[in-house]
Amino acid sequence: MAGTIVSGLALSGLVLASPSVASAEAAPAPTLKWKVSQQFKNNIGARVYSGGATEDTEGVITFPQGVGTHDSGNGVTSVRYAGTVDASFNFPGSTTRCYTITIANPSVEIDATGSGRIVADVSSDVPAVAQCGTSVATSTPVTRVTVTTFTAPASAWTDAAAGKSLTATPDFVGVLAPGSEQAVALTSSPDRPYNGESFAPSFLGAIAPGTRSHFYRTNASAAQPNKVPSAFTAEAPRPTLTATQDANDATRWTIAGQGFTRSTNPGDAGVYAGIAPRGGLPDVSSIGNISLFAGVAAFFGEAIDATTGAFDGVITLDPAKLDPTKEYSVYTWRAHSHSTTSQDTETPIDIDFEALKSPTTTSLAEVKTHSYGNAVSLTATVAGADAGSVVFTEGETTLGEAPISNGKATLKLPSTFAVGSHTVQASFAGSATRAASESTARTFTVKAAATTTSASVTKKPTTRATGTVRVVVRPAAGVATPRGTVAVVVAKGSKTYTVRGSLNANGAVNLTLPKVSVAGTWRVSARYGATTNHVGSFKSYFITFAR
Repeated sequence: MAGTIVSGLALSGLVLASPSVASAEAAPAPTLKWKVSQQFKNNIGARVYSGGATEDTEGVITFPQGVGTHDSGNGVTSVRYAGTVDASFNFPGSTTRCYTITIANPSVEIDATGSGRIVADVSSDVPAVAQCGTSVATSTPVTRVTVTTFTAPASAWTDAAAGKSLTATPDFVGVLAPGSEQAVALTSSPDRPYNGESFAPSFLGAIAPGTRSHFYRTNASAAQPNKVPSAFTAEAPRPTLTATQDANDATRWTIAGQGFTRSTNPGDAGVYAGIAPRGGLPDVSSIGNISLFAGVAAFFGEAIDATTGAFDGVITLDPAKLDPTKEYSVYTWRAHSHSTTSQDTETPIDIDFEALKSPTTTSLAEVKTHSYGNAVSLTATVAGADAGSVVFTEGETTLGEAPISNGKATLKLPSTFAVGSHTVQASFAGSATRAASESTARTFTVKAAATTTSASVTKKPTTRATGTVRVVVRPAAGVATPRGTVAVVVAKGSKTYTVRGSLNANGAVNLTLPKVSVAGTWRVSARYGATTNHVGSFKSYFITFAR
């Protein structure tokens, strides 16, 4: 199919379809059911079928696999069916073949006035058989001709499983004027066919002269009505469409139509296909209403195959025109002004709204090692999102949530965040238009806070009385006051005294020093033992105790 060319048309969001590269999925195949005539069944009864054609017990032949178009607006139809019937007459009481008439691949064609015809590939073969009275073999080549004509207005079609169905009886009376030059040439008689009753002259001309009398009335005999063409039932496909969302680009829907027509009424231009909320075609009486669709493609002129009514192309969606709370369909309709409903179809689709969302990327800034008690912040950058929030987690534990501002989200961790190694991650949950994303994990360490221990003997012990020592453990600036236990050791030579106590809320403790055994210079040592959050520290000095 050639590409579409449209002059003077500029429509926002409209894609003009190029030649198709994918084939449309066929609708259920229509059939043509026709006996041809009772004469054909009774008198040319040795049949061989091929190409899918079959015959029932009543002699009705089914030609399958109809392909073509039917416009329910004006009745214009062109559907071609498959199958071949080789009908032979054998000499009575034997299998000796006297002649064969072949009818193959018939089609039903109807114009806008309702004038119709059945067209087929026709040929015949008459062997030289003395028993049959033929001394010279004759044959006619395969010729596509009109077999019979009929009249069928658009209103005569009814709904059927395959699409539409028409039952009609072909013309017979007055088809070929008796005594006319054409009639004499075909019948070799000046008074035939009787009453002008005949199949189409082109059909008679396509078969051997000795076989033609089966298809026109030769006299007024009561048996002659067997030659009347039988009624037929022809099915035609309704327009159908398939749609598939692109696996790599969710905004692209590949569509394929079958059974569409290029025009119904004067001024028609082809077919539009568009995606809109499910439940009924929007008002498309005005071309401006294309804006009601989230994406539209146009198929004009040769973009629609004249024989099969097939087209295919791509609809590109505008995600901003979609509502995730709604369901959607692909619609087709006659371009430009919807002059007929004959091309209307609705094909429900399931849009992957998540895949339509604009991608985002979340990254988490490096977090440096720091000491317990110092506040630290986690900062995530979300590329592609200017709103929403980021959730920070450590394993299954949520650390907190922070809003996105200027593409960044910052969560301040408490100064009491636990000492140790931490692996954290940042996640953006996404929004109606932005896809979710998460960062790679970051690992950082919180070290125990440093401390400083001081000790002062506020009352010196003697050999006769106890004393008092005050121990204070201070953290680094801004760090929580240490808690825990301190030990004070008073030593001189081999003489050692140890006292212990717990720090109060201010990081201090007053301890009672025991009486010393001898006067002199003693070493006083204060030690703060390490805790989960604080590093231990030590202070030592010498002091002289009296008797």
